[in-house]
Amino acid sequence: MEKNIIIIDDEDQNPQKEYIESKLKREYDIEVHLINTNEDVLGDDGTISEEMLKDRLMEIMKGRSIDLVLTDYELSDDKISGIEVVKMVKEIRSKVPVIMYSGKKKEVLTRLLGDYKRRDEEELIAAINDFMSWGIEEFLGRGNYSDDAIKFVKQKKNPQVDDLFIQKLRAIGDEKSVTGYPEWRDKTLNEICEVIENKRDARSNMWMDDLIEQIVAYISNTSAAE
Repeated sequence: MEKNIIIIDDEDQNPQKEYIESKLKREYDIEVHLINTNEDVLGDDGTISEEMLKDRLMEIMKGRSIDLVLTDYELSDDKISGIEVVKMVKEIRSKVPVIMYSGKKKEVLTRLLGDYKRRDEEELIAAINDFMSWGIEEFLGRGNYSDDAIKFVKQKKNPQVDDLFIQKLRAIGDEKSVTGYPEWRDKTLNEICEVIENKRDARSNMWMDDLIEQIVAYISNTSAAE
């Protein structure tokens, strides 16, 4: 089973990449993709280019199912932090799990929530709700993030039929569906994947069932009901 992880950091994470891949390579065809924000996505002004970062993320995600994105909170940039990275990832592919990490968790929480010991209850609740809306899987200390990433990937050791289909569809995701199924007309395979992967969407299970029906019909030369 193929697994893909993305790490975004302002420091060299090659040692972490090698560690994660070595721990998972016996069980998975694992690849860790690195984005060094101090080298790979700097604009002419020496700061992180949001456009370059988004393009790089899309380049990595193209044709791949992404199992996990890891991002440092502090990226040595006044405008772009881990929060902007999370929002960017969710904009590209909404249900990709994201883990954010930092070496200064308490300081980061203060920056995100303010002086939470003195804040008005309603303001604090609003700030917490905003934080939760970003869809961050975990917020970890920097020192142990690679071990937590390994645990996260291993949570689902046995691939489901859904996982294998999605992986194959992503590989040709820009192609449009040619099925007679009416809801899929003019949709790319990536768009179909988005609905299937969105487990909170009421259509996801139905679309997965329909996909299996279409495949069975194709390989058995029968007609699938619309």
